[in-house]
Amino acid sequence: METKLLYEEDLATYLGISDEELAKLQKQGNLPTITIDGTKYYSKVSIDKWIEDNVGKSF
Repeated sequence: METKLLYEEDLATYLGISDEELAKLQKQGNLPTITIDGTKYYSKVSIDKWIEDNVGKSF
């Protein structure tokens, strides 16, 4: 079964960006997240939609 949620430390790899670039995106606070018992997760479907919605934008 394919994983639908990513841990924070796996998100940069999924996106193909550096940890520093991910930190910049996180500071802006617009990445879609799910928090369960204080742990932040990222839905692959939501991240893919966020990418589509932000094509052509600069961060």
